[in-house]
This record gives sequence, structure tokens and C-alpha cells, in this order.
Amino acid sequence: MRNPVKAPGAKTNSSAGGSPHGGLCRRGVAAWRRSTNYFGNSGASGKSESKRRARSPARVRRASEALDAPEYIPAMYCLWIVPEEPEQFLLRDLIGQASIAGGGPRFDPHVTILSGIRLEASEILDRIAPEFERLPPFKLTLNSTGTGDFFFKSLFLVPQPSFDLGHLRRRAEEALKANSDSSLFDPHLSLAYGNSSAAAIKQMLAMAERKLPIAVRFERALVVQASSVIPVEEWHPINSIEFKGTSSGNSR
Repeated sequence: MRNPVKAPGAKTNSSAGGSPHGGLCRRGVAAWRRSTNYFGNSGASGKSESKRRARSPARVRRASEALDAPEYIPAMYCLWIVPEEPEQFLLRDLIGQASIAGGGPRFDPHVTILSGIRLEASEILDRIAPEFERLPPFKLTLNSTGTGDFFFKSLFLVPQPSFDLGHLRRRAEEALKANSDSSLFDPHLSLAYGNSSAAAIKQMLAMAERKLPIAVRFERALVVQASSVIPVEEWHPINSIEFKGTSSGNSR
């Protein structure tokens, strides 16, 4: 099922005629257009030069065509899988506690399957849903912790190796072709973002390790408006895709 979704406390996407698919990329391009001097000029002389060049229909047409080209769509979307209840509540609570201890932002628990997607949300859904809807729900066991210097991997949980995660990644890459980040797949579930002190990291690690291992069930993927240039507080899901396939009974 392809459902528009709304994260708790998150903004809904009501532009583009109220479509649940959004139009967020178009808004990003529109904002970029408004803030950009098409011809690279500024000040009074720039204004005069822009007026002079604007009299050339060919110039205007070429600039407009360039701005409307697919490569100008910002990389604004990710594919997440999200845990089901009750583990979702447990993980959300851990993220909240980590935010208090380390001072970083709060966010919904998730594992990123693919990021940096440079397509409209509706096209992502159209390409991904037929692939993902055939897959069965599955479980992961989060059994260790990790820390890092990267803002989005300050503190995280590491799952046991999983066929299902690798399979999801390959399906997503095949469906979206070259329209996404091609970095190595490093599955994890973050608990904290930011640059916390050593004391805060130690406190957060102890808190997380007391809860391990955590067996988590995943029944759906989300198309999410999220990227490194969008404030974490503004990240929000656009569509949900259910895993509706039947398990073959093989151990995964």
C-alpha cells in the first residue's frame, strides 16, 4: 500500500495542490531561482546588465531550460526502513535520552537504505513501490554500538549481518539507477547526531548498551524528505511502502 504519512509532530507537505507526493524538489528549485542572479551579476551595474540580456529571448530560453533540467533537482530524499512497535518506542526513547545527554537534535529511529536521491518524491515512489511491495517483512537484531566523528554517526547501533538489508539496497539502487548517492552501504541505526563531549558519549554508550540486544521488526519503508542541507527538525516522511510479500521460510 502506498500511503501518505506524517511523523509525530512533523509538518505535512501541503504544496503542489495538496499532493501527498509533494513537489518539494520543485519548491527547492523555485527558491534557488529566486535567490540566484541568473546571469552572475549584482548591484546596480548587474541589474542593468540583466535587463539588457533579458531582452534576448534566446538567453532567457536557455537559462530557463537549464534551470528546468533534471540535473538541477536537489538531492532532497532518502529511503528509510522504520521499526515497528514496541521497539520503535524503545528506540525513540533512547534517541530522546541521547539528545538530552549530548545536546543533539531528536529524530525518528530508522535505518537508511539509500540517500541523496535526486528525483521527485512521486517518481521515487513509482519506481520503488513495485519492488519493495513484493518483499516480506523481516527482523534485524541490533547487537552492538558504535561511535564516530561524523555528525550523523555520533552514536549508533549496529545490526547483525542481514541478507534482507543487502537485498533492499540492491533493489533500491537498481530501481533508481544513478539518481542517488553511490557511497558504500553501511547499515546502522543512529541514536545521536552532533559533536558531543567524551563524557556525554560515555554516558550515552552505557545507556544504549544496557538495552542490547534489541530485535526489531520492519514492515515498511519510507520516502523521506531529508538531506545534510535540510535541518534535522524539518525532516519528514512523504510516503510509506509496505512489505507485503510472503516469506519463503528461509532463515535470514
